[in-house]
Amino acid sequence: RNLAIFCIALFSLGEWLALPGALNGWLALAAAAAVFNLLNDWHIGRALLERWALMLYSVYWLMALGYAALGVALLFGEISTSAGRHLLTVGAMGVSILAVLCIAGRTHSGYALDTRRWVPVATLSLVLAALLRAGSGLPGMPAQAMILLAGLGWLGAFILACRYLGPVWLRPRPDGGLGCEEPLDEHTAGSGCRT
Repeated sequence: RNLAIFCIALFSLGEWLALPGALNGWLALAAAAAVFNLLNDWHIGRALLERWALMLYSVYWLMALGYAALGVALLFGEISTSAGRHLLTVGAMGVSILAVLCIAGRTHSGYALDTRRWVPVATLSLVLAALLRAGSGLPGMPAQAMILLAGLGWLGAFILACRYLGPVWLRPRPDGGLGCEEPLDEHTAGSGCRT
């Protein structure tokens, strides 16, 4: 984990200092390799297939693929750096934000985690949006259609989040808790899943 943080920081510094493309390319590939190595910690069997673990696992995959795409683009120039940047922003950052909204947003509002299907649908929508947007720059691809579908996927994911999380945030906590406390009453907290 520390190596991944170091490599990502080094690549970010190289970008900020506008170091030569080849050097930044190797730094991006080092960041990708370090993040891919982090994925080894996640291979724990069936527990990985649980929605919350899988959601967070996809963040690391999108990060690793994003840095790998940036590295290849900077070293070989065959693809645009846009592909890697979209995997990092639309994908990794988008799924991370959605995860925080779904996990912390509900529990700090006094509700248990939401077990309805919209959560994996929204997550998958963001992952597909990132992959479509990244792939739109490849030669021979229908770029405009892929960009449109990626935009609709991103928009759809956060519309679902607003639809199902907005009411939770706008009403009083069902357990009488204050601020960012965890749900105080499991029975009351669980009732939020049916709203």
